[in-house]
Amino acid sequence: MRAICCLILCLLCSACARRNSDMARLQQLFAKPEYLANGDGWAEARRRSLLKAYLRSVAAPFREVQHAKPGAANDKYKRVTIVVSGSGENAHADYPLTLALVPDQADSWRATGHLRQQQCDIRLFTALERLPALRRQYKNILLTMDQLCHAERLTARLGGAK
Repeated sequence: MRAICCLILCLLCSACARRNSDMARLQQLFAKPEYLANGDGWAEARRRSLLKAYLRSVAAPFREVQHAKPGAANDKYKRVTIVVSGSGENAHADYPLTLALVPDQADSWRATGHLRQQQCDIRLFTALERLPALRRQYKNILLTMDQLCHAERLTARLGGAK
């Protein structure tokens, strides 16, 4: 009996250690220039690919949803959202997260885009560390490609309501 308990404890510890190392690797890669959006879509695709591998490693069910870009219904490039299913029976809302900031056309992006993405990634990784709890609390966790970090958008919305 004691041997079985030790085996189970070892398996749990190794699973937690792997998850932490996967998260650290994800954070390192997302900080590299090839994972920062520049408008061609490749950085966003790289981020999606790594995130999906991470979600598989932690056994979080997800699906991809593709939408046409506004004003470009027939364009071959789509907006992709990764939807992580929540498990809460009483969950009422979706929890939006920005996986990658999409650059705007202004030159100001070059000066601030990298810093803004780093700030947005802090919220992303905090949420990924809390993913089991978020899945219990929300209907879906939506990982999107947006021009603004969802935290920025929420702040702006609250500021306008005052």
